[in-house]
Amino acid sequence: MNAAVATPRIALVGNPNCGKTALFNLLTGSRQKVANYAGVTVERKEGRLHAPSGRDYAVLDSGDGQKLEQVGPYRFVRPDAQALWSKRHAKEWQRADAIFAPSGADDDEAGRWRFNRELPESWLLHWDALTFVSRPTPFRHLAFFPEQAANWEWLDGRIRSLKQPKVLNLFGYTGVASVQAAVAGADSTTSVDLSGTYLEWCATNLSLNGFAGAQHRLVQADALRWLEAEKNRYDVIFCDPPTFSNSARAEEFDIQREHVRLLRACVDRLTTDGVLYFSNNFRRFKLDAEGVGEFAQCEEISAQTIPPDFERNARIHRCWRLMRL
Repeated sequence: MNAAVATPRIALVGNPNCGKTALFNLLTGSRQKVANYAGVTVERKEGRLHAPSGRDYAVLDSGDGQKLEQVGPYRFVRPDAQALWSKRHAKEWQRADAIFAPSGADDDEAGRWRFNRELPESWLLHWDALTFVSRPTPFRHLAFFPEQAANWEWLDGRIRSLKQPKVLNLFGYTGVASVQAAVAGADSTTSVDLSGTYLEWCATNLSLNGFAGAQHRLVQADALRWLEAEKNRYDVIFCDPPTFSNSARAEEFDIQREHVRLLRACVDRLTTDGVLYFSNNFRRFKLDAEGVGEFAQCEEISAQTIPPDFERNARIHRCWRLMRL
């Protein structure tokens, strides 16, 4: 199905007792039992069929500084400053369930949601082998970063090539990368974030996929300060820091100013053959290649980490792969 076309609705119609309910349950994973009398439909049941891609997400259209996204059963309009082209499918935008209205401040995450109908507080998304929670947050996010999908695939491939690796997820947010690592076979995951709320969501996402306990450590801390005090080593580190942070509970953080210090601390925590994946979405970011080259092998892999849904916006983030010298 073309991503710009509305999500299709499929009806199962047929004679009584011909197997419609059995097929419905097979396609949707439900356990429905539908009673009927001759010529009368007693109950109508609905479910969701997960497409072969296994992903409950798509960018349906973008343009004029916005993007229209299908996130599970709901549609959202969010700002996208890089979408400088015109919208292609105007009618599709009229069916949005919620729109994030920017405040007009310099901070493009400032604003509020405007809901066109009542939505649940949260819902489950399926993404290949992963299940995690999505919800609209006050900072225009949806509790996961879909533009990181290709990086999750990189993580998956790397982890599957190793024997029970230890994985560190810095600035872990709601922990989708940690879930990906666990599903791929990581011996342990450590997720570090300053927000206790995000770590609770991370714990929920891990639990939804069958992971919990001491093997999957959750650390509430200033990620950089914690990292510089950490003694353990990791086979894979995923680091996706914010552009800027000035929380009262942590040092002021600026990715352009602090990235060499951050990357040095990450590389110091790698095993001999360990790999660091470093991603950020600061559009004017410039890597200090000379400074980083003093302690790491560094290769930019940005072009390989842009998911198909974001091909029209190749500047959605940049990404590098680093290893010890």
